[in-house]
Formats: sequence, structure tokens, C-alpha cells
Amino acid sequence: MRTILMTMALAITAGAQIAGPVEVNGVKLGSSLAEWQSGPGAACSSMSGGKPGVVRFMCRNATYAGIAVNEMVSFYDGRLESFLLMVPRNSSTAVRAALTQKYGQPAKKDQVKGPLMGDISEWSDDQTTISLNEAGGMGPNAVLSFFDKAIAKAQVTGAKLNDTADNAQPAQSATGAQPYEVKGVKLGTPLAQWRSGPGAACRAMDNDDPSEVRFKCSDQTYAGVPVDEMITFYDGRLSSFYLVTTHDNFIVLRDALTTKFGPPKEKEQKTFSERRTGHTQDGQHHMWDSGVSTIDLVEFAAGDFDHSAIAFMHTGVIAEHNKKTKAKTDDM
Repeated sequence: MRTILMTMALAITAGAQIAGPVEVNGVKLGSSLAEWQSGPGAACSSMSGGKPGVVRFMCRNATYAGIAVNEMVSFYDGRLESFLLMVPRNSSTAVRAALTQKYGQPAKKDQVKGPLMGDISEWSDDQTTISLNEAGGMGPNAVLSFFDKAIAKAQVTGAKLNDTADNAQPAQSATGAQPYEVKGVKLGTPLAQWRSGPGAACRAMDNDDPSEVRFKCSDQTYAGVPVDEMITFYDGRLSSFYLVTTHDNFIVLRDALTTKFGPPKEKEQKTFSERRTGHTQDGQHHMWDSGVSTIDLVEFAAGDFDHSAIAFMHTGVIAEHNKKTKAKTDDM
């Protein structure tokens, strides 16, 4: 169904200019994935499958023109390509009226005949197509779609969009130092790039800070041992990986990190305290430093003697985030 709608969107010739910017609940077509994911998209769930470069989300309990809808949001190459809204068919007349009020009279209007009769109204210009199919074809729903033509065309052909800040590669430091990476993903990687690749299967975690986005990635491994992985983004950049495994894997991880990154810059014996009992125990702490990022391996993780942990952190991304946070606090 979505493929048919996208083909129709590309085929529609430009009609009268749409009266007003095309957006859905304040979010414009073409917005970056990082911007959307750290704001209105934080509560949406990612959908599996799709072509390379395509990331889709389902947003339930959304609204449009005051009407409850289910919303599918699609991104290509890190840019918002389309909204697809499932509108209760008995509310489609009200939605059509709202669209006409906002964007003017439709450039094209057809009627579907057959078991499911209904109007198809289309608004279009050189950049955007809006289509309301009141016959629907998706159960009891009419279908309202918004497409960015340039992004939709690039998605069909597989062309890459122009590089933007959200798709740029992680910057090197002035000394040429590179940030550490976990299984090919570097600290500092843009959220849009990560989400359309290895992060597609990870689950967004609840968080009150719109500039901070966290994901839980299940069933992961590192150096051949199972780990629980949490990944944090600050302002659309990958700021940290946090990996937790059982304590019996500590030596394996220590040796694997030393083999890959060389001897640690610092290593020490320190006293850890168990959160549940208050008991203390000596354990190892190793730290690597690339100049722009650090790795901390601790024998006992977060007050738990049963687990060890590794934290990969991009010092520049975290410092910039802390600077912005402090500036906001100082301005209150």
C-alpha cells in the first residue's frame, strides 16, 4: 500500500502552490532523524524491515486535526521522507476540511468506485504531495499521506542525499586522533546514521531530557561474550556505549581490550561497595584514552559484585553537552 502511494506521489504533476509550509503537528517534511528522535519521535517505536537507508517508526495514539490516528513516519538517509496517517473513515470528511482550510483547494480530486467508495483528494507542488484516500484500503481507515518528492525519489533510486550535519562523519581532533569504536561504530556517529544501520533493532528508552536519547540493545556480544548494551546520544551524536556482562567475563574483556587498544593508560586497584549490602571488595579499574575518547573497564559494575562493565565515552561530545546544559541552568 505504501509503495503505491509513494509511486502516486512521484507521478503527480505540480498543481497550484500549497498554501503554507507542509508539516504534521509542527514537524516538517525533510526534518533530520536526530532532531525528530530527540523530540516528538521519542515515544514512537521502530519498525523492522525496509530498504537500506530507510528507517520507519510507528506512533500510536497520535492525533491530526484533533482526531485520533495511528502514524507511520519514514526517514531516508536521515531525512523525514513521509508521514502516513491511518484516519478512521468516519472522520475523513473532517480531515479533508482541515486540509483544505490549511493548504487550499486540492489540485486534484478523484473518486474510487467499488466495494469501498470514497474520494481521493490531492494537494501538490514542486516539493510536496499530500493525498487523502477516503476509500482507504487499510481496514476501517482512510489514509492520509505527506511525501517530500525529492527524498521519495532518492529513496526509489537509492541515491544518497546531500551530506548534512546529521550525516557527516565523526570529526577528528586537531591532532588527528580518532574516537574509539564498538564493532565498527565510532563514538560521535550521528544518530540518523546509527539508527538506519546497526541501531535499527534497538529500543528507545524513556528520558525527560530532549537533548539526550538512550537506547537499549538486547542480545548483543562484545569480544565473544554476551553483554547488555545501552547507547546514549547527546544532541544527535553518539556520546557513550555502556556494556554490562557477568563478572566471570572480566578477564576475557580486559585481555581483549588490551589486545585491540594496547596497554591501558591507567590501571588501579580500588575499593568497590555493593549497593544491596554495603559490603566492600577490592577490584580492578583500567582506563584507555585516545585523546578524544576514553574507555573505562571496571571489575564490579554500579555497586553489583556479580557484574563487570565497560564504558566507551566521547569526551568532546559530553563536554559540549555539559557546557550547553550549564548555560541553560545559568540562564534560569
